[in-house]
Amino acid sequence: MRDKFLPFHGFPVNITVLGLFNYFKTIGNNIFVSLKPNPVFMKSTLLISLIFWFASPVFGQNMPVDKTTGKITYTEVVKVDSVSQKELYNASKLWAMRAFADSKHVNEVKNAETFTLSLAPSVETRDLNSNLKTGYLYYTLTIECRDGRYKYTLTDFKHEKNPETNVCDGGNLENANYDCPGLVLNKKKFWADIKQQANDNIVALIADMKKSIVQNAVHKSSDW
Repeated sequence: MRDKFLPFHGFPVNITVLGLFNYFKTIGNNIFVSLKPNPVFMKSTLLISLIFWFASPVFGQNMPVDKTTGKITYTEVVKVDSVSQKELYNASKLWAMRAFADSKHVNEVKNAETFTLSLAPSVETRDLNSNLKTGYLYYTLTIECRDGRYKYTLTDFKHEKNPETNVCDGGNLENANYDCPGLVLNKKKFWADIKQQANDNIVALIADMKKSIVQNAVHKSSDW
């Protein structure tokens, strides 16, 4: 037996009570399905979140650590065929004179007997948000030359404060944390930024050094 007709906008004109019940049940099921978590979407969101987490400044540095000394150390033996020890040594000096020409914090030691160039350069560090100079990063750079190859070593990284600010010395770059009570709001990010700046600077410096030494050495060795 049919119930009264329901002349209501949006519903069928001729509908039973059972039909009305089934109608709303279908709508409810559709709403429930639409609200259920999508496993594919959830996995994608989790993956993207993990990518951003690992790519953040805190975890962004891939700084090599020497297993023996425990210090951050960039080192490599670079082969340059058919170039003498002396020519590589002279090419290294030419590069150092250009690379650190404007630096006020370079102590250079040349040893012509062992064909070794030792430097103690530094680079400014800045707050990545305010661009305020936060200090200097000091390190040592050694270039040892042999016939057909040379070895560079950059290590002993240490952060010292800018005397014009209240920022503390960061100390050895191997330190896990930045210990400066009450002066930096986000110490973890601040220390991570300094490490990131150090890594970016050193990687660029090494690329320039390798390119320049080869160019200078090959040019000199081909002179008549």
